[in-house]
Amino acid sequence: IVTMCRILYTLEHGRVVPKATAGRWAQETLDARWAPLVKRGLAWRHGEALDRLDDVLDLVRYTVQRTERSWS
Repeated sequence: IVTMCRILYTLEHGRVVPKATAGRWAQETLDARWAPLVKRGLAWRHGEALDRLDDVLDLVRYTVQRTERSWS
């Protein structure tokens, strides 16, 4: 989740920032529909279950679409 935020931040600003910074930016900037998922991603720790596969895949698809638009 936060990796997708980092990609989106980089597309928008042209620089790489820490994942936590990108996650906070995403919560404040992206459509509100992503905010709960990003919050969950920022709180997630290795080994914890994350039962949001459909939401994560939607965020990946959204990121791919934004990337394709940026490169067109």
